[in-house]
Amino acid sequence: MVRSKAILAQEKNIQIKTQLEPLFSFKFDVKLIQQAVANLVENAIKYSPENTTITLASRENNGRVEISIKDQGYGIAEAEQEMVFSKFY
Repeated sequence: MVRSKAILAQEKNIQIKTQLEPLFSFKFDVKLIQQAVANLVENAIKYSPENTTITLASRENNGRVEISIKDQGYGIAEAEQEMVFSKFY
């Protein structure tokens, strides 16, 4: 999945780092998780300045999997943050 976004990242000289912990077996829809992470990585590339780094990390925490994507973009304005999970926003 990260490899599929490599060309987009190269166009802006953005490095994608991964910090993925080995995870225990979890039941989830692989295609949906891949699509969600791909969208987040693509957005991170789109809104990050050139010559920066994006870090994709995962870890297990109390029986849950946490996935984080950290970039150096300008972020979402505080006034718009509660709308992030609204459909088509």
